[in-house]
Amino acid sequence: MLDYLDDECQKEFNGLKAYLDDMKIPYVVNPKIVRGLDYYTKTAFEFINDNLGAQSAISGGGRYNSLVGQLGGKETPGIGFAGGFERLILSMESENLGFGETPKPDTFLVAVGENAKAKAMGILAQLWTNGISAESALNKESMKAQMKAAGKSGCKFTLLLGDDELANNSIAVKNMETSEQVTVSLDELVSELTK
Repeated sequence: MLDYLDDECQKEFNGLKAYLDDMKIPYVVNPKIVRGLDYYTKTAFEFINDNLGAQSAISGGGRYNSLVGQLGGKETPGIGFAGGFERLILSMESENLGFGETPKPDTFLVAVGENAKAKAMGILAQLWTNGISAESALNKESMKAQMKAAGKSGCKFTLLLGDDELANNSIAVKNMETSEQVTVSLDELVSELTK
């Protein structure tokens, strides 16, 4: 099959292999790979784990640049794949890989009052944008319920925002390990948390 690639397909295939090489992703070119659906175009792939015996494919898929057009839509490039969770779990078990613990957030934002809850989404977005994991339970009305959720989350810091803090453009930051609490300007929140 590789002997019959036209210039465009050969160039694209070489580019794909170069990307895989640059990302240090090991691969094997298998010209005999066959996907069961005829709408694939250009590259098809499978992820294999040799520890699984004859049923070694964990997932597979490929490009389907013509599929949307065949269904009457505008020509749209695409890629798709399907995988078997059972095989993936067997693969992880064969390599003694754990499923890990649920990650704990860096922060948990408690917002009390309508105005604080309105401001909270912007604060959460700012934290996420700066690589600080954050959770909240803004659907819970009471401070007590939100603080309980914060405690269950295992967060490092709880951020407390209410009407008083809003009036002063500040937020309280409580260290959940030491119970120490400081109030910082909202403008300095990210720098305070990244110390």
